Amino acid sequence: MQSINELPVEVLSRIFILGEKMQRGPRALRLPYVGFQDLVVQVCRHWREVAISTPELWTYIFISHPPPHLNADLYISRSGCLPLDIDLDMKSSFIQPIHPFRESEQAERALETLDFIEKAGGRRDRWGSLIIFSKALFAIITIYSFFTRTPTPVLRFVSIKWKSFSDIAQDQEQIGIEKFGLSKPTLAHGPERPRLSHIELNGLPKHFMFDNRLPLVSNLTRFTFVCSETMSLPLHHEFSMVLSASPQLEHLSVDLRDALYDIEEIELEPAAIAPIQVRLPFLRSFLLDTSHLYQWSLHLLQLVDAPGVEYLNLNTEGDSLHPIPVELYEYLAKGRINNVLQCYVPLDDISPDSGPIFPRLGHLNIERMSHSVNNISLIFTTFPMVTHVTIGGSGALALHEYPDYLLNASHFTYINDNSVDPAVVVGFSNSRAAYKPISTFVWCTAQPEYLRMQLGLEDNENWDSGSDRHYHSPPKLRVDHLIIRQIDQTHAYLESDDEAFVSLDDEDDDLGFDVDEFVVTNWDD
Repeated sequence: MQSINELPVEVLSRIFILGEKMQRGPRALRLPYVGFQDLVVQVCRHWREVAISTPELWTYIFISHPPPHLNADLYISRSGCLPLDIDLDMKSSFIQPIHPFRESEQAERALETLDFIEKAGGRRDRWGSLIIFSKALFAIITIYSFFTRTPTPVLRFVSIKWKSFSDIAQDQEQIGIEKFGLSKPTLAHGPERPRLSHIELNGLPKHFMFDNRLPLVSNLTRFTFVCSETMSLPLHHEFSMVLSASPQLEHLSVDLRDALYDIEEIELEPAAIAPIQVRLPFLRSFLLDTSHLYQWSLHLLQLVDAPGVEYLNLNTEGDSLHPIPVELYEYLAKGRINNVLQCYVPLDDISPDSGPIFPRLGHLNIERMSHSVNNISLIFTTFPMVTHVTIGGSGALALHEYPDYLLNASHFTYINDNSVDPAVVVGFSNSRAAYKPISTFVWCTAQPEYLRMQLGLEDNENWDSGSDRHYHSPPKLRVDHLIIRQIDQTHAYLESDDEAFVSLDDEDDDLGFDVDEFVVTNWDD
């Protein structure tokens, strides 16, 4: 402790800032959220003084419980004039004792919370980011209307997530759309929000993205779209309109896993696709989770002209009722002819100059896919040019059986999902050496000590969560450089609070306190 305290105040302050940013996020399951800074101020008087005099430590305002928000008030007072990161987690703890179906009352509480933040000094012109998570679409729209009515000049990032009640999602959406249409809010680029460049719309109706003729989001560099659990799936000309409004887009994520199976996919003719194709020359990262909507996803690929994509995270996991999306794979592999993106799937015999739609692709990530070996191998033949591959258990099995695939790849990342024995991964790395040496192999696991013993590696140091261990030419793996990375695969955080609603009226099941009630030692007494 003494040696740490001998560090210059500026260095210690920087360490605190890095620790605080790593600590941010949803609270642990059934535990209160406690910020890094709340712990630091209790260590000693010196740390407390340094922390309090570092305004960057107090800009993250996380609220997940009803009033009073004592700690939020304290944070804002210590944050100086810096931009604030507002995070409203409006699940069961926040709305108690309001019934989860009383959306107007939840909206009223949300407005009271935002009003409190502003009166405490966290005015909207200081908001640097805003995260909203709720099961009440009415409450989300109320907040959306609230913060878009006035300028938010330093706002850079907005994330809105709606986790609907499956049984009444359609009714919730219909009521919400009517409310949204009346308020007519927008996040489109303009003098009110000149810095907004990153938006995540998770589970929201498509009406949050565009009006009848105008996109409601624009000038983005990063855009994430997760479809809703309703019938509200954008048509392709609508999605094209949204993308066209962000020609500087660098990262695009489209996740269709929550799409209903009742959605009817419409097959478009090439003549209908050509006018809505969008050129995105700066797009470098693309995440696509097709779920069962293979036709919709194929048309999305046909309208996104992005030859500069270098990283592709692909998951075509549907279900047993849907065949392998061979046509989609074929388009990925040869959808360009003479470098021009086509509106149809070219055929080999009449398209000798065809090539992949992402000709600069270097990193392929299929870690989330659990298809059969034959299906995975089709994906590998689609992208023979990649140099870095991220795989899970199914990918390891496929490469174990086909070690001569992806011969340009020399860097592999394996995410241990416990679906295959480690011997399969070892076997793949060894058989692969006969075709091309593996330069770097990153093995991500929740049990690094167990893996180390299996591989016969010497390491006397304790493992820290998220830490790496480096080994050159390990004895049991024929790789130049092995990195064992510890990851947390436990479901420590509550993404959905379905279980919490079961105990909504059971006060004994709630810990009953939040960070606002966290006792802080007063070193001045």
